[in-house]
Amino acid sequence: MVTKRELFKLFGRDGYVYDIFVSRKKRWSTNSSFAFVRKQEQKVVKKWVAIRKTGHEGDGNGGNVPAMEAVKLSGKKEVEVIWSVKQKELLQRSLLGMCVEPIKFRRVMNILLDEWKCPGTIECRDVGTYCCLVSFTSVEMRDQAMTNELLLSVFDEVRHHWDFLSSLSRRVWVEIMRLPVNLWCIENFQSISKLWGKFILMDDRTGDPKSFSIARVMLDCFQWEQIHEWISLKIEDRVIDVFVKEVGA
Repeated sequence: MVTKRELFKLFGRDGYVYDIFVSRKKRWSTNSSFAFVRKQEQKVVKKWVAIRKTGHEGDGNGGNVPAMEAVKLSGKKEVEVIWSVKQKELLQRSLLGMCVEPIKFRRVMNILLDEWKCPGTIECRDVGTYCCLVSFTSVEMRDQAMTNELLLSVFDEVRHHWDFLSSLSRRVWVEIMRLPVNLWCIENFQSISKLWGKFILMDDRTGDPKSFSIARVMLDCFQWEQIHEWISLKIEDRVIDVFVKEVGA
């Protein structure tokens, strides 16, 4: 059976992979396994669909799919910008470390700082939930680090960055209101967080509650609209409505 790591390396060659879900069940009609992969750009998804249908890269209609396309969104304000010379130089001597699961950034940083034995210094900066930008003293050191055993043990994949590298999630606190006391547990907080992203942690007052009025949870959110909505929780044959509100919304 194919693993998440194998799919991550395959689809990660074309840019950021949001999430991978490998089903334990099989298709009823073909008795074959299947998985879902969420990608950064719709264009990349179309390219992989075209490969599946036609056997070669394309947009499914005989045309080539560009790696990056400037898109003007209707009603959006447009601003002329410049390249940051400082950060461009940083990227030239950096690699991207990627993981299938959310990165425990502090742990990764401590391992790299404590166990790095190669010449020069190493720096580590998070770029969202699944990526770290690992920077070296020079471009030569960067090239030598591509096969470094320590980096390969910490990350699922080490690669050169792509253009317009940016974080594709935002870390937010949400408040869960009207949650019944007998549903107050980390497993349910994790399930609720999946509606918008990945569960990170709950605050101390939620983990060891002195009050059951509001639960506060931190998550990595994959949507840019603020969270402010009612949701339904199903347990056995009952449905309970609770309200979830992003702090500051």
